[in-house]
Amino acid sequence: MDVEDGVRDAFSCIELSYNHLRSKRDELMFLMWSMFPEDHEFFVEDLIRYGVGLGICGEVESIDTARNQLRASINKLINSCLLMHSDKNKEHFSNVNRADHVKMHDMVRDTALWIASRSENKKILVNLVNDLNTLVENGDINDYFAVSSWNKKMNRIAAQVTATKLEFLLLSSRMSLDIASASFEGLKEIKVMAIISEGYRTLLSLPHSTQSLTNLQTLCLRGWDLDDISFILNLTKLEVLDLRACRFKQIPKEIERLNKLKLLDLQGCAVLENYNSEAIGNCEQLEELYVSGPSFQKDDKCMFPCQTFLDDVISSNLQRHVLELGPLQTYGHGINENSSVRALSLKEFDISKFGASKMNLLQRAEEISLNRLRGGCKNVAPELVKAAGSMNDLTKLRLRSCSEIECIIDTSSSGSYFQ
Repeated sequence: MDVEDGVRDAFSCIELSYNHLRSKRDELMFLMWSMFPEDHEFFVEDLIRYGVGLGICGEVESIDTARNQLRASINKLINSCLLMHSDKNKEHFSNVNRADHVKMHDMVRDTALWIASRSENKKILVNLVNDLNTLVENGDINDYFAVSSWNKKMNRIAAQVTATKLEFLLLSSRMSLDIASASFEGLKEIKVMAIISEGYRTLLSLPHSTQSLTNLQTLCLRGWDLDDISFILNLTKLEVLDLRACRFKQIPKEIERLNKLKLLDLQGCAVLENYNSEAIGNCEQLEELYVSGPSFQKDDKCMFPCQTFLDDVISSNLQRHVLELGPLQTYGHGINENSSVRALSLKEFDISKFGASKMNLLQRAEEISLNRLRGGCKNVAPELVKAAGSMNDLTKLRLRSCSEIECIIDTSSSGSYFQ
């Protein structure tokens, strides 16, 4: 990077803050933020999932442990004025640890890229307008640790991608993206791949060589029409699989072969044939599960996670879950990115048919949303509480169109329902 003397002085001042982070985890999180365009507002959870894939926290006992460490790093960067709160957080500003979006000042971002450019093994390339095929063919990405491309008109990649040092690849486009003719076989060290659609369910065609990315630990494909996703079965080191808002045929029946998979995100997905929820339930190592069906009327012919889905996927190993079950849920509105650790949203469910596993979910839930609940339940307390056994962890309750419920708490009944 060509930096003028006056600007270099400003960069050096910001670099002083960077040098005093004194933690490789904090330093790498700071550099990773520079991969995004100017004025970009980051969703914190996305960065956490990328950080987990890169192994920034080393060996940790759970995804949630890594999340806590990475949130601590984010707070440190905010306190060091290297990151800022986004305007999207105004309503949540009093609770820094739960803030969803942050951003980086343009000058700080340029400094991060300047620092990365002088690093031997953490070089970062941010492509805004160039044709990625040209960059690849010219060997311009060979020495980079991370590459991001934000060319909104990019619709085809046909190059043989070879970058032996590349660990993180992030692509974003508004167009349908044809990568079928490309080859990823030269990406032996890649740990994180994120391909994001800024359109709505545009077509993504992946190359056959995607299944050769056996070192991949985080895969994020968001907002695409994917058709068949069976290639994921070859990604044996995968820990985080994020398919949010995608459309595809089915979850592969053999998904339990991914014995390192800890986080599965299927929020807003349009599944055409089968969720294969039993197979998801057999992933005993799974720690976090996020599921909701499509929320648009034109997806009404797709599958919706229903009552049997709960019976299949419940596992005592689940530490976090956000489950929005039932037809045409208000994805992104009912249970959102600020949700509790254990959140449950049920639409058009019959409470009288709930077995022990579903009641256990109600018992452990911190946030519950009920829409058009059936089954003769007239109140939350004592009837629903007694049916669940207890609801002592409950912090938020939403009721909508539950015509059978006459009151929240029946005060004519004696007893204590919540601790």
